[in-house]
Amino acid sequence: MKHLTTFFIVVLIASAGFLGNGLYQTKIELNQTVTELLSTQNNLSQKESEILNLNSNIKDLKSQIVGYQFEIADKEREIKESENKIEELTEVTKSQEESISRLRDVLSDLDKTGNLISENYGETLILYDNSKIFELFRPLWKQVEDDEEDYTKLGIAFIYFRDESKKYEENVVLGQYNGLFDTIFIYSDTTNVKTIYHEIAHTIYKVLFQNNQNNKKIWSDLYKQLKENQLLSSQYAYTSEEEGFAEEYAYYKTGLNPNQPSAVKNMMEQIDESLR
Repeated sequence: MKHLTTFFIVVLIASAGFLGNGLYQTKIELNQTVTELLSTQNNLSQKESEILNLNSNIKDLKSQIVGYQFEIADKEREIKESENKIEELTEVTKSQEESISRLRDVLSDLDKTGNLISENYGETLILYDNSKIFELFRPLWKQVEDDEEDYTKLGIAFIYFRDESKKYEENVVLGQYNGLFDTIFIYSDTTNVKTIYHEIAHTIYKVLFQNNQNNKKIWSDLYKQLKENQLLSSQYAYTSEEEGFAEEYAYYKTGLNPNQPSAVKNMMEQIDESLR
């Protein structure tokens, strides 16, 4: 009986050991499962965070797309406005050309019926009010006409030498340039070819500088330096950048300012080269 009891005790101890080992393994597996679960939850949190970031990025991109759509709409509107302006300018140019053509016809008729004298310089009409004005101004114009430069490239419609003394605010006006129709008037008080070059220079300024920001900046910077250092060729040159350019070109062509800065001469030489 004692041996039997001992046997059962050994069996129970062995069973308890076996069960204990099974529980231990189960515990390990449970711990692994918990660890994996925690890792999975952590990964899930990271993915949720990534999804939130992606949603935020998507929202930003949608916002940018909307912004781009507005920008595109604005650009399209600007392009349309520019096209409309081009059409308007084309109509204005066409109207100007028609007006100039009519004016040339009228002047030509006057030449046939009155005292007006005309001659052609390429596509530019040269007009003199009468024989007295012709004798007075033909020698001056010939100096310009004999230049190597082809001033017809500037699109001057006509140069009209008038038998008229003109004043503006008590100041004598020697010449006048009309930028709308590209015409030049030279008045009877003019005695020097410089006036003709001055007015031609206004057409040069319009063609080469007025609508070319790069060229305009180059002249603006040079003009500012000349003005600050009192190096402009005449008092009238201090009036404005455009008048300053016209005066400097006129003085360059006539050589009336022997001290004209080399920077000015170099610029004028380049301009003349473009007209040859």
